[in-house]
Amino acid sequence: MKRLAKDFLSLGPLGYFPYFPGTLASLLICLLLFFLRSDSPLIFEISVLFVLSSLTVVSVLTSDLKEKDPRFVVMDEVIGMYLTVLNHTPCAFNLFVGFILFRFFDIMKPYPLKKIEKLPGALGILADDILAGLYANLSLCLIERLSRNVL
Repeated sequence: MKRLAKDFLSLGPLGYFPYFPGTLASLLICLLLFFLRSDSPLIFEISVLFVLSSLTVVSVLTSDLKEKDPRFVVMDEVIGMYLTVLNHTPCAFNLFVGFILFRFFDIMKPYPLKKIEKLPGALGILADDILAGLYANLSLCLIERLSRNVL
C-alpha cells in the first residue's frame, strides 16, 4: 500500500527525476490541460478530490518520511498548477503565464507561504503549493483583466 501511495505522490518515476521534479510535474500538468481542454463543470469537484486524496496519502506516508517535504512528492505541484489555471481558458498563453507565475510563487514563497510550509505533516507539504496556486490564479486574473483593458 505504501508503494502505491509513493507512486501516486511521485507520479511514478517523475518524482525521482534528478533535476527539478516539481517543475517537470508542473509542466506535465500544463501539457495535459492544454491537450485535454475541458470545460467540464466537474473541474472543481475533481480538484477537491485531488487535494483530499493527496492529503490522505501524504498523511499515511508522513510517519515514515525522514524529510519534511521530500523531493519525490510532486503531487503538490500538480495540485498547485491545476489551481493556478482553474476557471481560466486552458490556452497556450494562460498555461505558459500560469506556469511561470506558479513556479515563481512556489520558489520565492512570499508571505505567508514560507510560514505555511512549516506546518506539520501533509498540511505543510501541500498547503504552500495550494496557496502558491491561488496567488498565481489571482495574478493571472489581473493580467487577463489588464490585457483586456489595454488591447
